[in-house]
Amino acid sequence: MIWPLLLATRIVSTAALILLCAGCSTPRVLVIPADRLVERLPAAETFTPAVPGWFVPDARMQEILHELHAKVVAE
Repeated sequence: MIWPLLLATRIVSTAALILLCAGCSTPRVLVIPADRLVERLPAAETFTPAVPGWFVPDARMQEILHELHAKVVAE
């Protein structure tokens, strides 16, 4: 009489393990809010921002991030 109970326990625990592992391997999706649209600008085209702020080109931003990383590593 104990064998059906052990079999059922094994099936349920295997199914739970499969569901847990499948949930961890699903790809993550990053949702960008509509007010934070990311757009690439073609060369020689001007950028007119909708709001005031600081706008940094990709190459300069990489330089800034590299300098900040170097300072953190040096400390």
